[in-house]
Amino acid sequence: MNVYQLYLFDRSRHTGMVPKDVREIAVVRQAVKTLLTVEVGVNPRFARLGECLADYMEQFPASFRLSCEPRTELAHWEGAVWRPEVEADDEAEFAEGMIAFFAVLFPLARRLKLDIYDEMQKVYLPARGPALPLQEGTRYRREFDPDAAKEEPELPIHEVTIPGLVKKAAREEIQDQDAPISWVVTPRFDWAEKFYNGLAMFRIGDHKNCKVGYINEKGEEVVPPCFDAGMDFAANGLARTKVNGKWGFINQRGEAVVPFCFDDLWDFAANGLARAKVNGKRGFIDEKGKEIIPLRFDFVGDFAANGLACVEINGKYGYINERSEEVIPPHFDNTSAFNVDGVAEVEINGKWGYINEKGETIISPRFDRADDFANGLARVEIDGKYGYIDERGDCVIPPRFDGGGEFNKDNGRLAYVVIDGKIGFINTKGDVVIQPRFREIYGESANGLILVEARGKFVFINAKGEEIIPLSFDDADSFAANGLAPVLKQGKWGYINEKGEGIISPRFQRAGEFSANGLAAVALDGKWGYIRFPPETSA
Repeated sequence: MNVYQLYLFDRSRHTGMVPKDVREIAVVRQAVKTLLTVEVGVNPRFARLGECLADYMEQFPASFRLSCEPRTELAHWEGAVWRPEVEADDEAEFAEGMIAFFAVLFPLARRLKLDIYDEMQKVYLPARGPALPLQEGTRYRREFDPDAAKEEPELPIHEVTIPGLVKKAAREEIQDQDAPISWVVTPRFDWAEKFYNGLAMFRIGDHKNCKVGYINEKGEEVVPPCFDAGMDFAANGLARTKVNGKWGFINQRGEAVVPFCFDDLWDFAANGLARAKVNGKRGFIDEKGKEIIPLRFDFVGDFAANGLACVEINGKYGYINERSEEVIPPHFDNTSAFNVDGVAEVEINGKWGYINEKGETIISPRFDRADDFANGLARVEIDGKYGYIDERGDCVIPPRFDGGGEFNKDNGRLAYVVIDGKIGFINTKGDVVIQPRFREIYGESANGLILVEARGKFVFINAKGEEIIPLSFDDADSFAANGLAPVLKQGKWGYINEKGEGIISPRFQRAGEFSANGLAAVALDGKWGYIRFPPETSA
């Protein structure tokens, strides 16, 4: 089986379940992980996608096969994310099939307002975004953004390599200081992830035959690569892994502490319970694999701080407590998790409103879309436009924007908005304080700098809209705790500091964010390893 790491999802149906702004690649990755744990029932957009793909199957090369039958798999669509799994007789036929597959899939997804995340290329294609990120190449822009594609050379689709992208030449140079680094793991993995709770996941082998293992901060393989799939280690020291099509949990020695007998599993919540799925039904297990809440629901969400979890029974949503008692009977068409203030968004007859922990309506369902409250304001959609309401339900910022995010106290309580296809920022009064001139926003670093795309380049701005780092890049990621951010110039990745100075010269094929332990995953000559900065010094 050759699995191409491409994910399709409908973010508009997951209000309150994923971060409101999933434009930053790191946040997209986490959002996809969250969505893989969510099931919301039949999705009309995916049903239509399945029908269209099934109609086009005969046009694909004979050796190229999807592992599911699109008309049935996508029409019923249980998972919140669809990951295409394709197979072919050899690599050349796989590449030929992927080209034809992309040519059909991309325009369909755009038309149906589906989000796409390409894990291999670290590209996010938001369905509602004003424009697409340039990233490394032209393939996505040509398929999704005809206006932007005019800025690029015309490339017939058969000239695009799979899985690589056609690179665009950079114009500027990064100041190369070439600070010393130390290799903790020399490049030998086929994929490597960031460190979480002391361990990092790596992959050996190609997509047809790969195994997952884990290393510690010394670069030692503490869990050999013997699992078919895996997730990062959580705070409780357990990680979800997959063997022979079944999921279980292992500890940091690689020992199975929850047997591999589940069709799907989710991470443990603060109350020590994890969602589990067997034969299409869901419930909760403890850290020993014991069934605490019977697997009898069509859907379950994690328990919120108030001890309530969303569940689905026979197409309707309600809430249970940790004793499996129905606290709010299932009668909603859709729901979200309760926030820290004990408020949740619910859908009735196609409209969204808000309830309290007793199930009482506190803001009547009258919005086409409703998000969680942040700093006293919540984004809502009315007739295709976005505005903001207060906790009484009063519309304090009229719906006049084409898109928007939540208010962030770390950047002076600003929210991004989309006006005429460009991104700017407003304050809590609705005043535009940073004029809309950006193509995309990719999130905010811990140092308060915001990564945006302007004029086809990636730059960092502050809360006033000033370009703090005037150098521009072909790609970039957020700043880590050590004050470095990965950037792409002339087809190579390096790292800059908060002044925009090149600290680690561009030399890598790929470069990930530094973890809190000072390690980052980087790729050279198709293999991944780990570097440390600053390097360890002998006493």
